[in-house]
Amino acid sequence: MPLTSTSRLATAFAAGTLLVAGCAGSGSGTTSPSAGRPGPTDPPAVAPADPPRPSPSPAAPADVPVVPPTDVPVRGSDDGDGPFVTNPLPADDAVVVRDQLLALAGAADFGAGHPDTAMIQSWLTAYPDLQLTIFDDQPAGPSTVSSSSTFLLTEVTSAYDQAFGFAVADRSGRCAGGVIVIPGTDDAAATTGSAPSIFTPVDDLAVCTAEQAIAELVAA
Repeated sequence: MPLTSTSRLATAFAAGTLLVAGCAGSGSGTTSPSAGRPGPTDPPAVAPADPPRPSPSPAAPADVPVVPPTDVPVRGSDDGDGPFVTNPLPADDAVVVRDQLLALAGAADFGAGHPDTAMIQSWLTAYPDLQLTIFDDQPAGPSTVSSSSTFLLTEVTSAYDQAFGFAVADRSGRCAGGVIVIPGTDDAAATTGSAPSIFTPVDDLAVCTAEQAIAELVAA
């Protein structure tokens, strides 16, 4: 049956509607190339490393001695718990003080200067108020040590020995002396500036002087 103009118009309208719908459906089914991909992510934060810390200092070895020799008196104490001691005189026993001074002389640092200065310094370091006579023929008293002022050439074991004497008196009047000797060399030369190696006690002096201590050691 031939189409009327009205039928043709309806058919054309329906065809146009379908065409528009198809285009719309086709367009809605497309996606952009970036669709569905995850976006860029920030890199993970990394905390700065702590600076290296210095290692603790090693402990001192257990075998390092920390106690001074018992035969050398310690400045400031007579028995570890007693009063502060700066002078061993006056004393009840001259022999005890004499032995202490001999021990200090033996421990003196003779490489630090002239031997008589180093020895006297060792006494005054232990006992800063110790009193010494000026001359070796001055007698010791309850509060004063009779002392040589320097090493003198004296024939103790050889003609070129050098000797330093001292004497100590206690409250009872007993006297104890000591002599420190720098031996002469094998070629009979004086050993100026050398360290002493002989530390000799001399007991029961007839006269309580450093000079007498040396004289009695030479005569022995």
